[in-house]
Amino acid sequence: IMKKLLLTILFGAFVGVSLNAQCVPDTTISDVISPPTGTRFDTLNKGMSNEKVIAILPYAYVGQNYSEAIHFKVPKDTLFPPFSTIPINYVKLDSIIGLPTAFSFTCTPSNCTFPGDSYGCAEMTGTPTMADSISLRVAIEYNITISGLPTPIKDTLEGYYLVVKNQPI
Repeated sequence: IMKKLLLTILFGAFVGVSLNAQCVPDTTISDVISPPTGTRFDTLNKGMSNEKVIAILPYAYVGQNYSEAIHFKVPKDTLFPPFSTIPINYVKLDSIIGLPTAFSFTCTPSNCTFPGDSYGCAEMTGTPTMADSISLRVAIEYNITISGLPTPIKDTLEGYYLVVKNQPI
């Protein structure tokens, strides 16, 4: 009986850890942001002055679990005119605006704060309930040092889309 109880506890602990697993930062990337495999890029308003490139994340399907991770490489500094090169203290992912209610995101590190000169990732998971094309905006805070003072700068990154389809093609 003790062996069965021990095996049951170990199995339960393993399943619990698996269900709460977070993404593992990819330390081999060289770009600042590495979107999930299968992300497609397109251009809105092609040829016009307000032309912009958008990223369409891998499709999600109604009633099916969705899990995709974006990997980051936060540089240790950046060019910031007129100050020239300035240190990056951290970049914090505050929220994903427009995320369907059945979705959530987690980060590694868990506080979604990525120090300068580090790697990290954010994983979006959920089970969509209806077909839709959703514009996602990413609210972030950069914290840089200007003239010796830590300076937070809030920003919202746009151009990410999640397409939810009824059935896999």
